[in-house]
Amino acid sequence: MAAAGAPLAVLDAALLVEAGWDRCCEKMVFVAAPREARLARARARGWDEAEFAAREGAQESLERKRARADVMIDNSGSPAETQAQVEQCWASLIR
Repeated sequence: MAAAGAPLAVLDAALLVEAGWDRCCEKMVFVAAPREARLARARARGWDEAEFAAREGAQESLERKRARADVMIDNSGSPAETQAQVEQCWASLIR
């Protein structure tokens, strides 16, 4: 469901599935990162481990999100590696 005049629209939402917004999407992209990396990023935002666990616990399981996704981006490598995957994904979506 692209916005008027745009080739597509992107929803960046951790709770996409839980909110039911996935029903508005033609494609779903899952960005995977190891738990340690996710926790480090959460700590950089000021969360402690308990808050991190609570927020992840309120979401659909990562395995289920991964299984529902049409595309997976591996965010465990370098920023350049992730960027290359994003660009490849974007190119495939706008075709």
